[in-house]
Amino acid sequence: MIFPAADRVLAGLGRTYVRLLMAVVDGCVRFSRVVLLFFLVALVASVYYVVGHFAINTDTSDALSRDLPFQQREAAYKKAFPQDRDSIVVVLQGQNRSTTDGAVDRLQAWLRSHPETFPQVYVPGGGSFFQRNGLLYLPTAKVEEFAKRITDAQPLIARLSADPGIGGLSKLLTEAIDHELSGGSSLSGLTKVYDALNDAIVANLQNKPYTVSWAELMGGSLNDLGPRKRFVVVEPRMNYHALEPAAAAIQRLQAGLKSLHLDPEHGVQVGITGSAVLDAEQLQTVSHGAAYSLILTLILEILLVSIALRSARLVTAVFVSLISGIAFTTAWALFFIGPFNLISVAFAILFVGLGVDFGIQLCMRYREELFNGAPHREAMERVTRGIGGALTLAAVAAALSFFAFVPTTYAGIVDLGLVSGASMLIALILTLTMVPAILTVWPISSQSLRRVTYPHFQKVPTLARHPIHRYAYWVLTGVALLALAAIPAALRVSFDFNPLHMIDQKAEGVRVFESLLADPDTAPYRIEVLRPNIASAVETARQLDKLPTVARTVTIDSYIPKDQQAKLAILQNLQILVPPFSLLMPATLTPPDDSKSLADLQKLQGKLQELIARRTAVSAGSA
Repeated sequence: MIFPAADRVLAGLGRTYVRLLMAVVDGCVRFSRVVLLFFLVALVASVYYVVGHFAINTDTSDALSRDLPFQQREAAYKKAFPQDRDSIVVVLQGQNRSTTDGAVDRLQAWLRSHPETFPQVYVPGGGSFFQRNGLLYLPTAKVEEFAKRITDAQPLIARLSADPGIGGLSKLLTEAIDHELSGGSSLSGLTKVYDALNDAIVANLQNKPYTVSWAELMGGSLNDLGPRKRFVVVEPRMNYHALEPAAAAIQRLQAGLKSLHLDPEHGVQVGITGSAVLDAEQLQTVSHGAAYSLILTLILEILLVSIALRSARLVTAVFVSLISGIAFTTAWALFFIGPFNLISVAFAILFVGLGVDFGIQLCMRYREELFNGAPHREAMERVTRGIGGALTLAAVAAALSFFAFVPTTYAGIVDLGLVSGASMLIALILTLTMVPAILTVWPISSQSLRRVTYPHFQKVPTLARHPIHRYAYWVLTGVALLALAAIPAALRVSFDFNPLHMIDQKAEGVRVFESLLADPDTAPYRIEVLRPNIASAVETARQLDKLPTVARTVTIDSYIPKDQQAKLAILQNLQILVPPFSLLMPATLTPPDDSKSLADLQKLQGKLQELIARRTAVSAGSA
């Protein structure tokens, strides 16, 4: 007795619901103009709200719940170090250290002259602090090597500082050659100087940029310490009211790099990356991909619906309700949920694919009722009675399937479930209200009701002539074989957890980031651990160093140079032997005499030719 009673109750509820739907649809038919005016006002308000509040949160960390422990730790770190958020990292590498350092200095000066766009600029390893104390970070043996090289080069430095021009350099090299020609020892260290000058002259003749790096010529093995690349970290002014908050700052930076001639044509390789750049590229990838997918889906849907309904008015009614549904859902999501994320923004494509089905079913059944002779109002009544409950069941089932995403900690999926689930209910409401009102104001023409035949379809083997149940075993066997063949591929399925793969791999920010990742000295991936004091941080680092998966650890204590007294003693002795360069330079520099400099270069050229002839003769005699 329980089930029959339950059946009667459910049947009664169903009839009541269908009668309610019939009343709603009939009201929309009788007051169609009022209904359309209401939806027009609501649509204008929704579009206005969307334009003023539309935003996409591209922070991939927000795709997971902020209540997760690692998310809370990340929030604490960003609070302690806010300068690491929304940064642009400019990576520069010249032909040599001097070119790179000069490029960094020029870019840093330009950025600091535009504080309205770049309020914070930081150069790792640069600034007055490292200029004064950088040598203290070298091992003691390297500081001793540096002191010895500077001491050995002291005569060269003194001579060049007295005449810091091409003439003075030419005279110095000429004297060195004369020393060897007169029987003295060969100064092998000058070979690198000759090579550098030759490269500079050849590059100049070819109109290519080249800068002689005296740091490389005099630094020896010290010049190989540290990465070749230099970095400029920029905090841009973010415009969170724009779809791409950092776009203006990135465009201005690119214009600045161009105006400073920081490009491969001028001897400097430059790339930009950082969280702000990657977020902007991610937004571009999502927006372009979503736009293309949405346009393609709309085109295919229009073709499908046009073939099925064969009426411009029915097609228009379906797509007006579809576009209105996207606008209403977007406004609802922005108001109740907030900005979209990289996952929830895909609801529009899902809506086009699923929401249009309700309109198709209603219009095809409506066209059928009209074809059978029913007037408009009666046709709508029959449609509602016949498929109103089925449409509701389909919409609610689709909405519940999306709402099933909600009880997760993946915030991006939760938002997609909420937005997509709500969109199914909105699509149902518009199908049962807006579409009947449109078809009442703009009724289907009698021309669209004529019977359409397609003679060539008679040649197609349809299910009517070849019912599928005749081949049931063959169909089941084929499906089983396909399922078995798919098992090996299914076992190889893997999850790509790298968020960079969600961005266009040809984008500059991704390419630069990947190049940094390939170099252990510049790899951006790291784990930050906050500790209450230095002692605790040092102990944590000591424990982490024991792990085989940890390459190295750095604490704030790592930035305090070791053995400072020994290094300072070496540098103090060096200062006694070699005074500061500023004291060696003359108080005033006179412009070089071009004719005299040319004569000095010609004399040097003659001595070089004489030296080459001497060495050639010696080599031939020894052979």
